[in-house]
Amino acid sequence: MSKKVLITGASGLLGRAVYKEFVNEGSWEVLGLAFSRCTGKLRKCDITKDEEVKTVMKEFNPSVVIHSAAERKPDAVEKKPEATQQLNVSATKVICQNAAAVGAWVLYISTDYVFEGSSPPYKEDAIPNPLNKYGQSKFEGEKVTMEVSRDNSILRVPILYGDIEYLDESAVTTLFQKVTDSSKPCPMSDYERRFPTHCDDIAYVIRQLAEKRIVNQRCELKMQDVDLENCMKLVDDLLSEKHQSYMWPFYQPVDPIALGLYDYFELVKKPMDLSTIKNNLECCLYKSVDEFSDDMRLLYQNCYLYSEPDTEIYKMAKQLEEYFVKTMETTKSDKPVGIDSSAENYSFLGKEMASTIDNLQLEDNSIKGVYHWSGDENMTKYDMALVMAEVFSLPSDHIQPDKKPSPGASRPFNSQLSCQRLKDLGIAKHSQFKSKILNVLKPYYKT
Repeated sequence: MSKKVLITGASGLLGRAVYKEFVNEGSWEVLGLAFSRCTGKLRKCDITKDEEVKTVMKEFNPSVVIHSAAERKPDAVEKKPEATQQLNVSATKVICQNAAAVGAWVLYISTDYVFEGSSPPYKEDAIPNPLNKYGQSKFEGEKVTMEVSRDNSILRVPILYGDIEYLDESAVTTLFQKVTDSSKPCPMSDYERRFPTHCDDIAYVIRQLAEKRIVNQRCELKMQDVDLENCMKLVDDLLSEKHQSYMWPFYQPVDPIALGLYDYFELVKKPMDLSTIKNNLECCLYKSVDEFSDDMRLLYQNCYLYSEPDTEIYKMAKQLEEYFVKTMETTKSDKPVGIDSSAENYSFLGKEMASTIDNLQLEDNSIKGVYHWSGDENMTKYDMALVMAEVFSLPSDHIQPDKKPSPGASRPFNSQLSCQRLKDLGIAKHSQFKSKILNVLKPYYKT
């Protein structure tokens, strides 16, 4: 499976960081989409238009799609709900449907604003209850993402900052304009709790999650190959001399005329024999073990349709059924068919195949559903402003804490995200606000 990632909103604050992360890693083929700020190697695409997205998906054929494009300013959303619905929800459906058409996994970037903020920390399975239209639009985008494919994923993130193109690009860095102007009092929200997170941290987490998804998809494909290889071993076993006494009637297609079974094709809707099954395996016509198993069951089920229980052929079919069912039983932990849990029990497949199965059992095949990532510093905007003043050795007496809820769109009081699922995967990156905000704001500080 190729490592090709398509990034929507690649000209935005988070999108640029994600694009850079994948490009710098070196092993990914990367395509970034943009619209209003399309520059450099980015490709211009209106993601609200199905035909444009379809063309891009077919031409690039990504294995991973990072959908970061969105209207993300709560107050702006309140003023233009229809445009927001089109970008945050309708375009998300367009992206997901066209991604599904090429077999790509979608990671939809969402927000902590899907929660009302009254009972943190919020686990990944917490029920969203957004307070404003922005949070509602992102929640609807989440639902669309998962409705198109249950294999897709959602990554919720909090307030972000990073390498900006202008101070107002982030709800964090825009505070710096007031911090540097000490000529007048500056009320700063000291009510809502926030967890400022650097975009580079989110980008790293996204790439790591995508890497695991690709690895697991490859392992799933390999496991499928292993399972079907195991099925071939079973067929060869049934064709061997030790099973000949009861298997010989099933080796070749039934000859109804020779057997006097003139109503055979009225009773048997899909004739089956072992030679046909072996040919299907050799020609890779089975896409899964389930398809193979369905045909194997027809061998004895068809026999029951035209044979009486006291006949020899019926008894042979019962022997086949008993052996097949016993061999194909799977363990509760989804081990390969007919195999015990330890590698030494795979010896009849050969050492290399046995080792492959043993290793694949260790893989986590559940890179889907909801994930959270967030900085771990609990701060208000007032706290952030004080840190900015401190790192630039600026006066802070003019910065005054405002203990009232912020004006405009309703905002959650504390929507802290629990990030346990990613931590359980061994994925984590935290940058400290004090050190990172200095580097982010340096180009915009005039002494």
